[in-house]
Amino acid sequence: MALSPDQWATVERLYHAALAQPIDARAAFLADACAGDEALRREVESLLSQDSAVVLLDRPVWATAAPLLREGVDLPPGTALGPYRIDSPLGAR
Repeated sequence: MALSPDQWATVERLYHAALAQPIDARAAFLADACAGDEALRREVESLLSQDSAVVLLDRPVWATAAPLLREGVDLPPGTALGPYRIDSPLGAR
């Protein structure tokens, strides 16, 4: 969606206002604030979903990988891991 500077300002204002709402009240807030402008609502909802998404790069790799190693995760051949597929083990501890 190509937005003008004024539209981006509106998106930003609504995004921050929605963040101030309790999570369970955001949908109703956006329905009222966007007044039927579905493109505007989708843009704000997209930003809100990114805000709450789990981002693996926002912490050191050892913080993400260490629990996997402690728990002894078993990934047998054929297991899907995101877009990757385990074909065979590379090594063992």
